[in-house]
Amino acid sequence: MTKFTLINSDNNKRLARLRLLANWLDTRFKGPFGIRFGLDPIIGLIPFLGDLITTIISAYILIEAANLGCAPAVLARMGINIAVENLLGQLPVLGAIFDFIWRANDKNLQLIEAHEINPSRVTWRSRVFVGVILIGLLSIVVLAAIGTFYLLSFIIDKLTL
Repeated sequence: MTKFTLINSDNNKRLARLRLLANWLDTRFKGPFGIRFGLDPIIGLIPFLGDLITTIISAYILIEAANLGCAPAVLARMGINIAVENLLGQLPVLGAIFDFIWRANDKNLQLIEAHEINPSRVTWRSRVFVGVILIGLLSIVVLAAIGTFYLLSFIIDKLTL
């Protein structure tokens, strides 16, 4: 993968398209108290299909970031942003509120633009971010396994009395 620069007109067109898309999805409109929002939380209100549609659009931004040369760690961080928005967006009522707050597309566009300016810094920070997430997930799995072991031991102990 190659790094992108402002000189490449194809990359400029892609970035402009991604900026427009992220804007429409996350920050296009201004609501009460100056809160910015886009079509993402509105589309997300459609049962079952809403979050699927917005996740597919977010995946398009992720694919374009890969085509623009973003590092794998940055792409992984962007994927985590999308996954968090999708998973928490599934929650009734709270998910709709979360969609107004999280703005994964805007976060991912900022990562793309920051990668354009200083790829090594963004890549390093993304590696740390992804590493912390992976360590957290691994910790949850290990703790769940330990808890399951002790619960089964307790049940077996009570059944054998």
